[in-house]
Amino acid sequence: MGKRHLVGSNTLIDFLSGRLPPDGKRLMFDLIDQDEVNISVITEIEVLGFQAPEEYLQKVQRLVDEANVIPLAEPAIVQKAIEIRRHSRLKLPDAVIAATALTRQLTLITRNEKDFSRVEDLKILNPHSL
Repeated sequence: MGKRHLVGSNTLIDFLSGRLPPDGKRLMFDLIDQDEVNISVITEIEVLGFQAPEEYLQKVQRLVDEANVIPLAEPAIVQKAIEIRRHSRLKLPDAVIAATALTRQLTLITRNEKDFSRVEDLKILNPHSL
């Protein structure tokens, strides 16, 4: 693909639940094949931190285990999240995800264009609109 992406929580959930349209599924399979599934630690918490059948959670865990999980421990991500919160009033988890994408120069794959479009310079790709 040549581009680098950060997969958002709703995209990961939609993919694993079979709710992505064909082009969105193809994008995710391409990322998996290229070992380019980057996620924020916030996404890991969001997709594993809810009540779901054990079989589904095991499927989620396998994908998270194969993903490149970007930690919050990087000072640049923390500072960027603070800046985003001050200017866009995003919820903290979304601000951290946006900050992760921006500091790592990744395109965020999400269907939540409404909220994330408030973040200046953030590149967004909606897998439901491909």
